[in-house]
Amino acid sequence: MDEFTVALLKLFGERYSLSICDVSSILGVDPVFVAGPPIAELRDQGYLIIFSPGDNASGAIPTRAQLQITQKGKGKLFELRKEAEVERSRKLTDLRSWIALGISAAALITAIVVAIIK
Repeated sequence: MDEFTVALLKLFGERYSLSICDVSSILGVDPVFVAGPPIAELRDQGYLIIFSPGDNASGAIPTRAQLQITQKGKGKLFELRKEAEVERSRKLTDLRSWIALGISAAALITAIVVAIIK
């Protein structure tokens, strides 16, 4: 899933039900772009459903049709948040490790300098 599709899913997670026109207004993008592959991918994966009638046989979604996030979509959002939390925790752990290494190196250099001076 690309960043824009994830952003769309998060938008539906915050607002629950939106039309393509609503999404395009909020994100400032063309409705045709929103209605294309991003929404289709989310619908194909079962993360969004059309709430209001109007889904025609060609698969095109009317721009005023209300789309809603499903439980599967909410689960994916939860999973994405957990992944982001784990990644953030990993980065903080790496930072702490590098800081500890720097302090250890400084202490070693200080000890060597003190030993040479004496």
